[in-house]
Formats: sequence, C-alpha cells, structure tokens
Amino acid sequence: MKETYFKQMDVYSNAFKKECIETFSFDRIAHTVNQAIINQLTNQGWTHPAAVAFIQSKAMRWGLDQTLGEMLEKAAQDWIKQEGNDWKAQCHNWAQEQTT
Repeated sequence: MKETYFKQMDVYSNAFKKECIETFSFDRIAHTVNQAIINQLTNQGWTHPAAVAFIQSKAMRWGLDQTLGEMLEKAAQDWIKQEGNDWKAQCHNWAQEQTT
C-alpha cells in the first residue's frame, strides 16, 4: 500500500503546493483527535493544563508511532467499511471535476 504523507504548512506556500495534497479541514482532524484525548484525560481526573501539556509532549508522538497510531488506523478502517461505499461514487465525480 502506498502511503501519502500530509504535512501541515501554510496552504498558500509554494512548498505546500509542491509537496502536499491539500485536504479539506485538515486542522479539524488534528483538533478533533486532540480534543478527544484531552476530554478523556480530564474525565479521568487530569487537570486541563496537565492534559494540554500531555498533548504537547513527546508522549503524543510516541503514541502516534505506537498504539495510538494503530488505533486511529483501525478506527479509519472501521469508518470506511461503514461509510465508504456511500461516498465512493461522489468521490469519483469530484475527482473527475478536478481533472476536467
């Protein structure tokens, strides 16, 4: 399977246009995941500042490289199994519009 790397950078920069595939609401994906983690930490008794510090720590990177990354991949697989066919035809139409 080919992996595509999405790098957050200024969407108007030349580097972005050359290196990356622009996605709709990319920042929102990161926000949603980070907010879910913060919510779960604070639900387990962490203070909000401690939860934010955790999000900013190397532990988040290590988690993405390990179990958190695996769980996010599994969640994406489950979501695509559930929703993918409903979006497939429309995505082909969107792709066609981009190339014409």
